[in-house]
Amino acid sequence: MVASRSPPGSSWPDLPPELLGLVLLRIPCHADRVRLRAVCHLWRRSARLQPLPPPLPWVALPDGSFLRLPDGAVHRVPVPDDDVSQRLSAGSMLFLVHGRDPTCCLTSPCSAARTPLPELAFCFPKHKDGCGGKTDPPAPEFTKVVASDHLVAALTEYKQVAVSARRPPKGASMSCSTMMWLPPRKTIDIALFQGKLYVLTVEEELHVLHFSSSTGELRSVQCIRSIPKKVDYSTPLEWFDPYSTKYCTYKQYLVASGDRLLLVSRKINQPSILPYEEPKIHRTRSFEVFQAEGLSSGFGRWSKMDTLMGHALFVSEGCCKSIPPAAAGCGGAAGAQQDSIYFINERTTRPREGSIYFTGKTTMIYEDPFLDSGVYNISDNTMMPLPLDNTMVPPEGLRRPAWLFPEET
Repeated sequence: MVASRSPPGSSWPDLPPELLGLVLLRIPCHADRVRLRAVCHLWRRSARLQPLPPPLPWVALPDGSFLRLPDGAVHRVPVPDDDVSQRLSAGSMLFLVHGRDPTCCLTSPCSAARTPLPELAFCFPKHKDGCGGKTDPPAPEFTKVVASDHLVAALTEYKQVAVSARRPPKGASMSCSTMMWLPPRKTIDIALFQGKLYVLTVEEELHVLHFSSSTGELRSVQCIRSIPKKVDYSTPLEWFDPYSTKYCTYKQYLVASGDRLLLVSRKINQPSILPYEEPKIHRTRSFEVFQAEGLSSGFGRWSKMDTLMGHALFVSEGCCKSIPPAAAGCGGAAGAQQDSIYFINERTTRPREGSIYFTGKTTMIYEDPFLDSGVYNISDNTMMPLPLDNTMVPPEGLRRPAWLFPEET
């Protein structure tokens, strides 16, 4: 019996671009999209022509590994880790601090390409040999890094903001202007929005740092005062009840979302103090979102929003990002859910006895990032778990969990 031959044009490389586009629309994982493009040259060329929703981000885990959504696969990236003392997500890049005399760089988690940031060395005390047995002063820990083509800003544990503004190159070298800016009140978050650096303080004051595009130097600082909240003095004060579970704490995030700057407020329940022997479990209850209005006038205010205009927000202490509506709902089969806020757990705890991090000292480690995580829909105020296909035992560790958005390759 003679084997039938495949009709002309039926081979996989000849798959019509429109069908390939339908397949890509249903692949939310960055690694799977890379594998599809690697099949052949024609698929790679066709894939570049398809408008796609951004892939779901990775989660930088406390032990230094990365978890990708939605399949829950845990992997490590080709980034040297032997002398790295700090590693933070800077959106699509990783911010690394390494070496005895610390140096900084931005590196791609996919290609390992690096952008050195030697100008940020001014943040660290110089190491001195033979200093009479005295130890070197500790290097500051960075808690968040935001970066653009011309500006890198890092928030330190001391709530100072280190800024490196890069000027247009003159000749073959790039020149930079650096500074350490200390706001008048404790800093909560920082964000880059429309070429300016925004700094949010505990009093919900918003400081806007303007940098010169020609010299890179700080040109002006604008402070937008918070609006005093109305207090109802007719309600009698209550005594604190250590057995009550009705108390809450709040975390706030700055998120640049298209042409709007948003303040995201996360309400987390405060477990009862007594009895001491019961486990203390914190759970996120709800979110509120506010839009900054009147920024150009200097008399701005926060206006509450009931919709995200189709955007999907990813919030964490180390990295926040907004995915636009056309991308969030493209095809309805891949990408993030519209009008939703994705969040992870960022609490620290003492390591348990027997843990590799247990030293008997007051060392703090980051908890399981999925202990309090999920997707909150702001339109109907519902909450659901993160889209993870596989169950795993999430690690604890010394690194801050955060969202990471690898660039399409």
